[in-house]
Amino acid sequence: MGLTIRNWSLGKKLIAAEALLVLLLLSAFTFYVYKYSETLLENSHIDDMKRQVNLAKGMLEVYENTVSHSTEKFSNVFTSYFPERFKLDLCSYECRAEGTKLIELDRTETFTHLRLRPHIRIRAGAEPPP
Repeated sequence: MGLTIRNWSLGKKLIAAEALLVLLLLSAFTFYVYKYSETLLENSHIDDMKRQVNLAKGMLEVYENTVSHSTEKFSNVFTSYFPERFKLDLCSYECRAEGTKLIELDRTETFTHLRLRPHIRIRAGAEPPP
């Protein structure tokens, strides 16, 4: 004969019901605390990420402003020394039997000094001079 709840005495049934009720209440309380702390942590992380994104955005804006300001200053200095525009000339210059296009400034050849010639790089797919 198996023991069923119907065969238990009233005292055993009350103790079992009380234990089950306490277990259920503790489980509900634990679940509530878990969900509440999870929500707090998630909101805290989201706020922290927003703050970090705003800080990174601010750093990039400062960097962009600094670079544009420096570029403007350098371009003003460059144009004060070279007021004419640079252009690629269509004629070629013989550099060790290989044609190399030069940058010319107002039809005056630039980078034609003998010591600078080996440093000229050919961009048309030919190999650089030895």
